Amino acid sequence: MLRPAAPSDRRRVYAWHAKSDVTPSMMGPPDYADLTIPTCDEFCADYLPHYFDDSAPCSGRCFIIVVDRQDVGVVCYNAIDEQRRLTELDIWLRAEVHCGKGYGSDALRRRCAHLHEAYGVEEFIVRPSRRNRRAIAAYRRGGFELLSLTPAEQRMKFGEGDCGDSVLLLKRLPRTVDALEEVRHTRQAGCERDPSLDARRRPLRTGMVLSRPLECSQRSAPQRLPRKQLLP
Repeated sequence: MLRPAAPSDRRRVYAWHAKSDVTPSMMGPPDYADLTIPTCDEFCADYLPHYFDDSAPCSGRCFIIVVDRQDVGVVCYNAIDEQRRLTELDIWLRAEVHCGKGYGSDALRRRCAHLHEAYGVEEFIVRPSRRNRRAIAAYRRGGFELLSLTPAEQRMKFGEGDCGDSVLLLKRLPRTVDALEEVRHTRQAGCERDPSLDARRRPLRTGMVLSRPLECSQRSAPQRLPRKQLLP
């Protein structure tokens, strides 16, 4: 199951991100010397408070992956691009003992389904390093398709990535009338963003243009630190 992350989870999630036994498989030397391990302050500057509360759900949110009442990882979505009905996902697990069991792939499927139903999101992207073969395989098991875009082409469509050898995987879900109605309901319930967050975000560049916008204020996507791409 997935539960919304709380402010009290923020430092634990950072520790899974930067100080666990899976960290060397995702960033830092020897294999990822170009992906610097962030300090806690850098992490918190990137994963702003709204990722851990319900203050700005259209700007990004983290969810804890729970298996048998144990927290085993986290999956996050970034700001929703309303024009393209698109968002970028991040995910990492707590420890090696939880890898290889399908928890990450299942969490991605659940999170995509919820975003599709609740906000009308139709396209989901992830951009791991080409070196992270285990992550790429897990994303594909979660329904993502590996696209043949160079890092330069990715930058043109989606802005700067985390590493120079990133690959792009995309998952598409079909548009439904129910999703559009749910978006309208969410708008009425106050799904608005804090305008002060805009200055901290990079725009997702024009790319896969979709026909109708979400009814959720269009904002830029946040600039990300190296993503945790380690999945089972």
